[in-house]
Amino acid sequence: MKTQEELESAIRQAYNQAESWNDYLGTIRVRLLKAYNGEPYGNEREGRSRIVMTDVRDTVSAVLPSLMRAFFGSQKAVEFVPNDPSQAEIAEQATDYVTYVLRQDNPGFVELYRWFKDALIGGIGVLKVWWESDNSVKKYEFSGLDPTAAALIQQETSVSPDVSIQISSQDKTGLSGTVMYRNRNEGVRIRAVPPEEFLIEPGAVHLNECKYAAHRTLQTISDLVALGYDREKLLEHATNQSRTDVFGQERIYRWGNLLQDELNPIDDSQRYVLYVEHYVLIDSDDDGIAERHRICTIGEDMEIVNDEVVDEIPFVVVMCDPEPHQLVGSSLAERVEDVQRIRTAVVRGVLDSLSQAIVPRIAVVEGQASLADVLNTDVGAPIRMAAPGMVAPLATPFVGKEAIPLLGYLDEVKENRTGVTKAAVGLDPDSLQSATQAAVAATVKGAQERVELLARLFAESGVAPLYRLIYRLLYRNQRAQRVVRLRGRWVPVNPSSWVSDLQVSVLVGIGEATIQERIQTLLGLAAKIEKLLEMLGPSNPIVPVRGYRDLLAEAAEMSGIYNTGKFFPPVTPQAEQAMAEAASKPDPEKEVATMVAQVQVEQIKADISMKQAELKLKEQDVQLKHEREMKQMAVEAELKMAELKMKYEIEKEKLRNANASSEG
Repeated sequence: MKTQEELESAIRQAYNQAESWNDYLGTIRVRLLKAYNGEPYGNEREGRSRIVMTDVRDTVSAVLPSLMRAFFGSQKAVEFVPNDPSQAEIAEQATDYVTYVLRQDNPGFVELYRWFKDALIGGIGVLKVWWESDNSVKKYEFSGLDPTAAALIQQETSVSPDVSIQISSQDKTGLSGTVMYRNRNEGVRIRAVPPEEFLIEPGAVHLNECKYAAHRTLQTISDLVALGYDREKLLEHATNQSRTDVFGQERIYRWGNLLQDELNPIDDSQRYVLYVEHYVLIDSDDDGIAERHRICTIGEDMEIVNDEVVDEIPFVVVMCDPEPHQLVGSSLAERVEDVQRIRTAVVRGVLDSLSQAIVPRIAVVEGQASLADVLNTDVGAPIRMAAPGMVAPLATPFVGKEAIPLLGYLDEVKENRTGVTKAAVGLDPDSLQSATQAAVAATVKGAQERVELLARLFAESGVAPLYRLIYRLLYRNQRAQRVVRLRGRWVPVNPSSWVSDLQVSVLVGIGEATIQERIQTLLGLAAKIEKLLEMLGPSNPIVPVRGYRDLLAEAAEMSGIYNTGKFFPPVTPQAEQAMAEAASKPDPEKEVATMVAQVQVEQIKADISMKQAELKLKEQDVQLKHEREMKQMAVEAELKMAELKMKYEIEKEKLRNANASSEG
């Protein structure tokens, strides 16, 4: 087992290595921050354009709204998944309560915005998550207090253990003493950590598997004494360095010299001490297996003041573009930084060419014209010359128009690298004016794919572990029941009754359907479920009433209605059983209605039979009439034929007689 001196030496060595690695990453982050802020490149010339394009800022600003909408919009970004059917209610309540802790107990929107922004610019964002238990005490002295008032205070102390009163003396004016109020403030806290405060071993790939990570801060002696540390020992390790000296160039760039006044604190309580939380793997019990230790040190010599075994590192990192076998990935700013530099050079050249074309240089014959008049650029100002032609403009044609296509090409390069197009930030009416609806939808979906991929990476690498870490902190530390408003209803929550761990499922991107399409799909399913419930009843093997309620609630949440419990209260198993029993019980009114309906059905069947018989008789009558008419027509035809045959014979006989007479 290591001695304290050996352990402190090992801690200092690991700290120095991690600090050197962070300094190297800090140079990259400072360069990207300068590009984000549009800082000059240092190659500017007097009398020339000094414009700096802000492609990095524009790209980051275009992506952030979509990311924040994905995690704080109407849809759930992540949710807890039960390990078996008995944990379904726990998983649903845990999802709602962890979201409540993130958004209501903490400034979740602001902290996640900073977290994401650090990753988009610097390649990695760090969020610290811990359980805070702050028992602050406020002490008030009183004198001349009336005994009746003192009795009321004593009564309050008997009701609330957080209030105590101590009587020190009593005289003619009244009672004297002190009242102490203890404020219990505990819960999960989250804060985005500046990159320069977070240290990790070089070559780390996964945060929870790294051998060393640390969080370094400069804390005042007052803050550390409140945590229980010895004041005299803290004074020995108080530093005269400012925060810009301790944290290097990143803090210097962010704050400049604004923090140098820390060298002259008001009193000793406001002096600063380097306080570092080291999370290191060491074998403290000599069993051959290293355990994760949280070792707190003060001062630059890393004197250990606290050492405890912990289960995990209280940090969550999010990466914009993870690189293989590395913890720190590349950032969105890195993809655009060189494009910004090139665009800056091109735009500067265009503006310089335009300026020279508008205000050309002047050629002057020395001594033959007034230089003061020549240098006067007022419109219509005269120029005094000794003779005509002593002053002539050197016309310079504007050549910037040849550079305009290059700017368009650079825009295409930026869009291909980042996926941030005009369709992603807002449709361009000119480019989509004559496009079909299908073409517009394809353009929008194509632009959203890169942002959805980024949201998925953030969810998998950061937000899902964040939910899991908050869940574990609540399960281990919150012992008292708390009543909070979830889904529009006041619900008692006691995390200690949950299971030890639940899986987290990521719900954001990547998908083909838009929110409106998903809502329409859900509503279509709801219509089919309504028919099934009407046909099969509330207790059926296909879909329960609870599923129908959850489907409607999810459609409402997608539409932006968060308090769905106000409109669709959760259906408990007891309520489902009651509905099934009510559906199975005989209802006299329903039975009478059923009998009446059956009689009506029989009557309708009889009417239909009668109608069918009448129709059959009518068909027979028509058939007989048709047959009679056909027979009559046949007889008439035979008679007509006989009559025609008789006439033919008569005419034939007449013709024969006529021929015989002519021969005689």
